Amino acid sequence: MQIWFILAHSYSQGISKSGKIPWDCKKDISFMKSITTAPGLKNGLLIGRKTFESIGRTLPNRENIIVSSQQLDSSGNIKEEATENRGL
Repeated sequence: MQIWFILAHSYSQGISKSGKIPWDCKKDISFMKSITTAPGLKNGLLIGRKTFESIGRTLPNRENIIVSSQQLDSSGNIKEEATENRGL
């Protein structure tokens, strides 16, 4: 089994600024969507709690795994929840 990761960060290796992604690039977002929803693959998305909260919902057509040290209010839309105590 092969596992591929996509990592996005700013030039200074930041992943957030004032609670938001520190860039706005439609091409990057389109690429990530095409890769994480590719047919015939088991697609997943591993994101932190704050990123999940900034999106405001689970993303369709992929398994959403949210990493957090806090309990999430999942409302049944999250298939799996990983915490730092439980690990991945």
